[in-house]
Amino acid sequence: KQGVEGEEEEEEEEEDEYEKRIERTGCGAENEALQMCYAEKHDWRACKDAMTAFRDCWKRNGNVQ
Repeated sequence: KQGVEGEEEEEEEEEDEYEKRIERTGCGAENEALQMCYAEKHDWRACKDAMTAFRDCWKRNGNVQ
């Protein structure tokens, strides 16, 4: 059981690091909208508007990766 708890803690730390990196891009809200769209529709093609908004934000903020 202790190993499982350790894995959960590690997973939370990884998610926190991911969220921090996204927030540093300046596109956290756009990323959240894109993730919520995918969670609802389960099809990236149905999330074209959210993807475009995220991509535009990414470029506008000078992110290159």
